[in-house]
Amino acid sequence: MQSNLIVTTARHPTPEMASIARRAAEELGGRIVPKTGHTTIRKIQSQFHTRLVLSIGQRMTLFVDDQEIFFHPSMSVVRLKRILTGEADTLLVKSRVQPGDSILDCTLGMGADAIVFAHAAGVQGRVVGIEQSELLAFLVKEGLKRWQSDMRQLEEAMRRVEVVAMDHLSFMKRQPDRSFDVVYFDPMFRHTVKESVNFDPVRFLSVDHPLTHEAIGEARRIARKTVVLKERLSGGEFERLGFPPPDSRSSSFTYSVIHMQEEHTH
Repeated sequence: MQSNLIVTTARHPTPEMASIARRAAEELGGRIVPKTGHTTIRKIQSQFHTRLVLSIGQRMTLFVDDQEIFFHPSMSVVRLKRILTGEADTLLVKSRVQPGDSILDCTLGMGADAIVFAHAAGVQGRVVGIEQSELLAFLVKEGLKRWQSDMRQLEEAMRRVEVVAMDHLSFMKRQPDRSFDVVYFDPMFRHTVKESVNFDPVRFLSVDHPLTHEAIGEARRIARKTVVLKERLSGGEFERLGFPPPDSRSSSFTYSVIHMQEEHTH
């Protein structure tokens, strides 16, 4: 998908912008096209017959047709503020994350859950986020490094998230037994609502294969504490993948958890 990627910069790029553009083109197999005069993103797309333009400016923006994607910590900001006031975060409660834990987020997306995990795991913990789309992984990785906030805890958590551009099954197969405390899957955003007419560029970039029994088997092998799946209640995925019935039925989606301590004692 990245073979026809164009990388451009602001009209007067700083040395840092130029450096990031070169690295993006190299890592993603894109072509750098400087922005001059009255050059617009639409003109670049038309001239080079591409849907994808990555623009490096004060913020990094990916243009997919006429849609834009840029990194933003999103709901992690609200969730961290609530956590700091003493509120419980459902994902953290369900996954049983403690300071010092290692967490594998197999469906990183735009990184909101990984940021919350990183805050909970703390400086002694580790959070690895897997994203199969190299382009989305690059965008999120750079965003996590560069986003500035007046909320110190948010910035610190973002900087601790490790981003790996790979499919999660291949990554898990390379890991030793019980090498992570928590393994987490949230494939929800990859499933398009058929009634929606809005084009979602994140879904366009993402791989929408359903979770496999093999992936869940690998997750069970490498997890010490919990394997967590977030899904729609009505989707049938919990039953298909061998997860216990979820506790909550009060919303359209919920979490189901496999507790590995229980499995290890049987």
